Amino acid sequence: MKMNLSLKNWKPKEVIQFLMANGFVQIKIKKSGDHKCFFNKNTGAYTEIDMGKKSFSAREMLTLSKQSKILRAFWKK
Repeated sequence: MKMNLSLKNWKPKEVIQFLMANGFVQIKIKKSGDHKCFFNKNTGAYTEIDMGKKSFSAREMLTLSKQSKILRAFWKK
């Protein structure tokens, strides 16, 4: 499977800004580690962001785009 490189190297803060601009809000869930959880009530989408990472690989970004239910085309802009 070929992956688009434009989804590579996003930093956690960039992902969070993008999610919040697209209707996600941070929710509080008791978990260990440095993950932040986000939920979109309009789509029912839920995703977790690992704040301990410097950047996300293309595969991780593909997973985040699927979990967020936001088309990859919008992530690339």
